[in-house]
Amino acid sequence: MVRVSGSDRASWLQGLLTNDVQALAPGGGCYAAWLTPQGRMISDAIVLAEEDTISLDVPVTLAEMLYRQLGAAVFAEDVVLNDESTVWGMVGVHGPSAAAAVSRAMVGSRPSTNRLTAELLMSWPEYGNGPLGPLGRVLRVDHYGVPGFVLRVPGATRDLWVSRLRLAGATPLAPAVVEFARIEAGRPEFLVDMDADTIPLEAGIEDRAISFTKGCYVGQEV
Repeated sequence: MVRVSGSDRASWLQGLLTNDVQALAPGGGCYAAWLTPQGRMISDAIVLAEEDTISLDVPVTLAEMLYRQLGAAVFAEDVVLNDESTVWGMVGVHGPSAAAAVSRAMVGSRPSTNRLTAELLMSWPEYGNGPLGPLGRVLRVDHYGVPGFVLRVPGATRDLWVSRLRLAGATPLAPAVVEFARIEAGRPEFLVDMDADTIPLEAGIEDRAISFTKGCYVGQEV
C-alpha cells in the first residue's frame, strides 16, 4: 500500500490515474489504473479517500517499485508518499453473511457508540470504507460476485483478526477456491490476467476503472 498525503494529493493523482479521484469524499473509494503515455497498464489500484490522506492498495509485489515511480512524478506539488506495504495485513471476508461476521468481530475494537453495524456496512457502495478501531480500515470489495469486505489491520494483529472472524462465524477457504470464485465473477487480476502489455479496454475494466468525463490523465488518448 502507498499512502499519499499533502494538500495537492487529490489533484495530483487526478492527473495520473484513470478514475475520478478528485470527486472522492472521505470514506469513498474507486478502482483505477495507472497508465504509460501509450495507454498500457503500469498497475491497477484500489483508491481510498481517508480522513487526511489517500491510500493506494496495489499488488504487494509491485508496491516498492510503484512507490519509487510515483515519487519520480512529484515535482512542485504538495504531495508526500509513504510505502506502507510492510505495515499492514489484509483479511478478506466474503459472502451473504460477510457484513454480519465483520460487525461481530469488531465488538471491543471500537467504541460501542460508533460501531459499524451489518446494516451500515451493507449500505456502503463498493470501495466505501471507514476506520477499524484506533488502527486499520475496513472497505467493501465485491470481487467475488457476493458482498465482501477487506480488513486492513496492523500486520502483527492479522492472526488475531482471523481468529475473531472465525469466532464471528466466518469459515477459512483454500486459496484455490477463492481464485475459482474470482474467475467465475469475471474480475481480472493484475499480473495474472492483465499486465504491462495490456490496455484497460482489453482487460474489460473500463466500466469500473475509467472516468470518461474527468479530463486529462496520462494515457488518456489511447
